[in-house]
Amino acid sequence: MSSTIEQLQLAPNDTLSSIRARLSQLRGRRVVLIWTDDCDKLRRRLDLVLIQREADRNAIQLAIVAHADDLRALAAELNISCFESIEASQNQRWKRSRNKVFLPRYHRPRADLQPGDLAWIADRLASPREHTQWRIQIVRAAVILLLCAVIGALAYVIAPGAVVRVRLRSEQVAVEVEVTADRKAESVDRQRALIPALPLRETMQTSASIPSSGTQWLEGDFAIGAVTFTNLGNQPVDIPAGTTLGTSAGAAILFQTSASVVLPAGIESSLDAAVVATEGFGGSIGNVGSRAINRVVGPLAEQVSVINLSPTAGGNDRSVKVVAAADRTRLLDIARLQLQSLAYERMRAGLAQDQVIIIESLQIAEENKDWLDYSAVVGEATGELSLTMRAVVSALAVDERLARQIVLAQLEATVPPEMTLMSDTLAYERGAFNLSRAKEQIRFTARGRGMALATLDAAALREQLAGADLDAAQTILRDNRAFVQQPPPQLSIHPRGFGRMPLLPIRIHIEVQAAS
Repeated sequence: MSSTIEQLQLAPNDTLSSIRARLSQLRGRRVVLIWTDDCDKLRRRLDLVLIQREADRNAIQLAIVAHADDLRALAAELNISCFESIEASQNQRWKRSRNKVFLPRYHRPRADLQPGDLAWIADRLASPREHTQWRIQIVRAAVILLLCAVIGALAYVIAPGAVVRVRLRSEQVAVEVEVTADRKAESVDRQRALIPALPLRETMQTSASIPSSGTQWLEGDFAIGAVTFTNLGNQPVDIPAGTTLGTSAGAAILFQTSASVVLPAGIESSLDAAVVATEGFGGSIGNVGSRAINRVVGPLAEQVSVINLSPTAGGNDRSVKVVAAADRTRLLDIARLQLQSLAYERMRAGLAQDQVIIIESLQIAEENKDWLDYSAVVGEATGELSLTMRAVVSALAVDERLARQIVLAQLEATVPPEMTLMSDTLAYERGAFNLSRAKEQIRFTARGRGMALATLDAAALREQLAGADLDAAQTILRDNRAFVQQPPPQLSIHPRGFGRMPLLPIRIHIEVQAAS
C-alpha cells in the first residue's frame, strides 16, 4: 500500500454515491476524509458503514478528520482512525481495519427507501452488532483464561528441570594366572589355563667366513746395530769378525760383529763396530733397546767392555696363517647362529601380531655332514676360512591373544555382579617364558588388572525421581549402592524455589562424573 496520504474534503453537495466514486479512483491508497465544521452531510452511522465498506472493497486504508463528537464516536465504534487535524493524520499511527463492518443478514436497501426507513434499518443493524461484540468479548475472555490455565499447567510440567551429579562406585580388580602353552594341546582350556603352542619349522641356508687363527712361522730378517767397545788395558786389542756379544736381562739375545776391528791401546780408549743378530735370534726378537747389549762372550771379556748406545733394528718376523681345528668349530657355531637368526626372521614374518616366538626354543632340528662345505682343511695355509651350510631350524610360538582371553575371563569372574569391567582400563602383563627340558611346553605368568564400575540404569533412576519431593529424592540417591557417597550426590533444581523434582523424567539430567 502506498505511503502517500490522499485527502478528500467533503463539499456541501457531496453524496454517498459521489464519495464512493471518488474512492474507487484511489484504490490501494491511504485516504483521509475531511469534515469541515459547516458540513452536516454523511454524518450517520449507516453513511460511515457504507463508506468503510467501499474503502475495504478498494483496499483503501481509511481515516477521517473531524471535530464533531458524534462523528468521532461513530469512528471509534467502527474502528476507523479519527484525527483532530490533517497534520495529526500524517504524524500519528492509523488503526488497521478489522473487516467486521458487514453485519450478518445484511441486505442491500431498495432504491425507493425513504430516509426514515434507512434510519430504522440502521438501528436494527446496530443492535445485533452490539450483542455480537459482547458475545465475542465473553468468548475471548474465556479463551484467554483457558489458554492461561493450559500454559500454566504446561509450565508446571515442562518448565522445571533438575540436574543430578553423581560419581559411580569403582573398584580395582587384578588376577595372576600361570599359563601353560603345550605343543600337543589342540584348543584353549580356560579352567586349566592351557593354550596350544604353535610349532614352527624352516629349512635355511647361509654362508659365513672368519680369519684363520693358526700361525706357521718362517725364517725372518736379522736385526743389525752398532756397539761401542772400550779398552780395559794399555795394549791394543784385536776384535775379530764373529765375536759374540749378548744381552744380560732375561733370556740372552746374541749378536756377532760383522767385521774385524782393532781397539787402540790405552785404558778407556773406544771403538765402534757393526753387529748383527745370530742364528736362532732372527726376526723382531733381535730388535733390542739401547744399552741392552752389554756382555762379551769369549776370551775377550777380560780385555774389553761393550755397550750399544742406540737400539738395534731391522729384525722382521715372517709367518703365514693356517687353518686351525678350532677355526672349523668356531665357524660352525657362527653358521648355526646365523641359520637360527634367519629362520627367526622368516618365521616372525609369517605370524600374527599377537603371536610370539620363544627364542629359547630356537634350535637346529636337522643337520647333515653333506650340508657342510668348508673352503679349506685344517693346516692349510690361508688367511680366511669359509663355510656354506644348510639345516632345518625349529621353534615354538605362543599366541598371547589366547592368554589375554584367559586373563580377561578370570578378571570378569572377580567383578561383583552389580559392576561392569571397563574395557579401556584393562592392562596385561606377561612374565618370562620358561621352556621345559623336552621343549614341549612353555610356562609363563600372565597378569591382568582393570577398573570395575558400578552399573547405572539412568532411565529407571529418572522414573524414581520424577515428581518426588527433595527429601525423598535425596533418600533415593543415598540408598543407591551404585553411587559414591563421599562426596555425596549433588542435586540442583531450576527454577530455584521449586520444591520437588520435575514431573517429566526427560527433564531430569543425570551427569556422571569421572571416578577419582
